Amino acid sequence: MNKEVPSNLDKACESLYIALNSLPGIKTKESCCGHGKCPYRIWFEMDSKSIGAITLARCTSGRYYAYTGDELRLDSEWQIHLDHGDTYPVGFVLKSKNFMTKMDVYEPAEKLAKNIQKHIKENLRLARWYKANDGVPYRKFKLEPQHFSTQT
Repeated sequence: MNKEVPSNLDKACESLYIALNSLPGIKTKESCCGHGKCPYRIWFEMDSKSIGAITLARCTSGRYYAYTGDELRLDSEWQIHLDHGDTYPVGFVLKSKNFMTKMDVYEPAEKLAKNIQKHIKENLRLARWYKANDGVPYRKFKLEPQHFSTQT
């Protein structure tokens, strides 16, 4: 997992960049907050069968509960798209649904970053419980405590 933050990273991307790199199977490549001219985007590589991919899908789908605030769900302002071309490997891009002004981008990005971190901590707690109690449900994903980093 890539913990280093590039010096040229947009400040508005930092929390979400760190959160994405905390997910196993995800490695960010590039980011842009959009600067009020285009959607917020973070490009990344992902093992689509990893627990990190499953966690990110849950956090961006809008169908699952959020751990942040008093909301039961996040009406997702985010989408995951394939990023492909004829000269480079297929990757992914996390993209805001709307163009955002410089100030508008901070809140949704922070909210998603916090939700990802909370999901990581909850998954870590569940992994430890299931491992201690010889549980079955998370074994199919090979979820182990060492898969998750709780550093932010």
